[in-house]
Amino acid sequence: MKKQTLILITLLLSLASNIFLVSLFVGKEIGKSEAFRGRPMKMVLEHVQSLPHDKREAAIELIQNKKPELREAIMVAKDTRRGVFDYIKSPDYKRTEAEKRLTELRQKTAEVQIKAQTLMLDLADQLTPEQRAEFLKGKNGFAE
Repeated sequence: MKKQTLILITLLLSLASNIFLVSLFVGKEIGKSEAFRGRPMKMVLEHVQSLPHDKREAAIELIQNKKPELREAIMVAKDTRRGVFDYIKSPDYKRTEAEKRLTELRQKTAEVQIKAQTLMLDLADQLTPEQRAEFLKGKNGFAE
């Protein structure tokens, strides 16, 4: 298999896993399960709904506040990814330029991960140790 093909496959798998992690925290509307389209958001909602009322309200507010920033980062990463693939497919392809674009994509993907992980820690900061354990366990445990 060509090295270029392996890089593309690795890139796709990495981006897919990163988008999955981020999608755990992004939804169209927090608080209404029918508003969540992806399974990861339904999982988060189930976990948020299992929190005590005051913690649930605080978690929903936090997610709502961070959602636009996270969505923007995801869109930038997706656009960058599309740009990389389009460039690699183009007749103007040059390896050094493709490497630069892949480096930029890794940076954009890392930014998404950082934002999602920061949100996760911000949520964790609001919970007691027991609530954190229960939140991460839940019916469809994150940590299992």
